[in-house]
Amino acid sequence: MTFSPTERTVAWAGFKSLGILDYESGQTNTFPISRTLGFCNPSFSPDGRELAFGGPTNIMILDMATRTPRPFAAIDNAVLSLAFSPNGSLLASAHDGGAVTLWDRASGSPITNILAHPPFAVGVEFSRDGRLLASGGADGTGKLWEVIPRGLQLRYTLRGHLGFMNLVFFARRLPRCFRQHQ
Repeated sequence: MTFSPTERTVAWAGFKSLGILDYESGQTNTFPISRTLGFCNPSFSPDGRELAFGGPTNIMILDMATRTPRPFAAIDNAVLSLAFSPNGSLLASAHDGGAVTLWDRASGSPITNILAHPPFAVGVEFSRDGRLLASGGADGTGKLWEVIPRGLQLRYTLRGHLGFMNLVFFARRLPRCFRQHQ
């Protein structure tokens, strides 16, 4: 599930549908989707005007004002998680197969596609300043990537976990250990 940054709205996706709930009015919208693999954690754009979610063959963008979906980018492997960068210029996706892809939001073109977490990547999230991307997967690792002009550069791999791993940023400022490495 994901909360809109601007409205009283929550969205989620499952095997058969994308759901949106206005938790002030109680109004719910559902949109049919057909997925062959699990779930996709959708993501609101920073301005709340769009919602990205994974369909069976495309990453889709839903216009929140009109509730109209449109294809953003064709995909070969199911998307399990999506995240917009804080300025909205990038979209990151985690895929079945283990890839983490960074997309140019304006063109819909991939900037980089890295095999990060075979057999599948389960989560991606940008830091609040957009300089870092965290990813986690079924390989039991979490990875911290620096977002650079040509894509992603691996900074750290967190090992020693069993099963799935997902990462969440919680600090407004980078921890001291990251500031020392710059």
